[in-house]
Amino acid sequence: MLPPSLYLRNLAKESEFPMWGGGYADIWKGQTANGDPICLKVLRVFTTQASRKKLFKEFSQEVLVWSQLEHPHVLPFLGISTDLFPESYCLVSPWCSHGSVMNYINLHPEVNRTSIVGPINLCY
Repeated sequence: MLPPSLYLRNLAKESEFPMWGGGYADIWKGQTANGDPICLKVLRVFTTQASRKKLFKEFSQEVLVWSQLEHPHVLPFLGISTDLFPESYCLVSPWCSHGSVMNYINLHPEVNRTSIVGPINLCY
């Protein structure tokens, strides 16, 4: 069980389709009740019930570790949602309009990659 304080309510997704897809999750743009843009990272779950339990355990470990991290180079963790995607697991973080660091580098090949290690804000 995860602490109830990690569960977020009153979230909305902005479209019917994800913005990006990764190896094991889809990225959706959403918003809070206040209208703040958020990232919804939804795990793709295609497993048996036994495997689902193992996946939830791994998901819970990631949630607990990420929720305790606080560093300028680590994206803040806002919480989880079970309302928008009831058949899956959803991590919630601030929306980063440039996507991942790798996406930013691909779009801006001239960027000084060493400077990205420093305080660069890809989120808006």
